[in-house]
Amino acid sequence: MPGVRCVVLNGVYPPSDDTFLLLDAVSRLDVRGKRVLEVGCGCGVISVALAKRGAEVVATDVSPRAAENTRVNARLNGVSVDVVVADLMEGISGSFDLIIFNAPYLECRESPEYSGGTDLVMRFVLGCRGRLRRGGEVYVTACDANDVGLLMCAASEVGLEPAIAARKRLFFEEIYVLRLRGRSSSRACARTSCRR
Repeated sequence: MPGVRCVVLNGVYPPSDDTFLLLDAVSRLDVRGKRVLEVGCGCGVISVALAKRGAEVVATDVSPRAAENTRVNARLNGVSVDVVVADLMEGISGSFDLIIFNAPYLECRESPEYSGGTDLVMRFVLGCRGRLRRGGEVYVTACDANDVGLLMCAASEVGLEPAIAARKRLFFEEIYVLRLRGRSSSRACARTSCRR
C-alpha cells in the first residue's frame, strides 16, 4: 500500500481484496480535518492511511489483538489513531463525517463463535442511525452471497441513501462497497418490507 508501512500480527485479518477495494473507494474522499470512524479495523491499514491524509480517526475492533495491531501500525507510521476495543460502535460517542467497515461478510455458520454475514452488516447499518454528521457517508463491504437488497432497503429506512460505490469480481465471489449517504429527510424504501 503506497505510503503506509504495515505489519500484521498473528491472528489478525491481513489486508486483502476487500480491504483494497474499500480503501480505494474512500481514498477519493477529502478527509482532511474530518472525523472518521473505522469499525472492525483489523491491522489498521485503512485507519492509518486516512490519518496520514489528515483525518481524525477513531478505530474499533472486537478483537484486542487487532486493536493492538492498529496501535502498532499507527506508531510505525507516525500518526495518531484513537483505538478502542468494542463490538461495532458500542461505547463510541459523538458523530462522524465518515464511517467505514470492512465487514466479515461471509455467511459461514460452521463455527459457533463466528459473527458475520448479512446479519452483522445489517446490525452495523442500523447502528449508523444518528451517528453521521450532516452530509456524512458510510462505506461498508458486502458480497454477492449477502442480501444486498435487504441491506440497501434497511439503509433507506433509517434515512441513508444507498448505492454501490465499487465492485470487484473474483473467481469465487463478487465483492461490493456500499455507500450510504445521509440525507435531510427519511423516506420509506420502495420495497414493501425489508424483512426476509
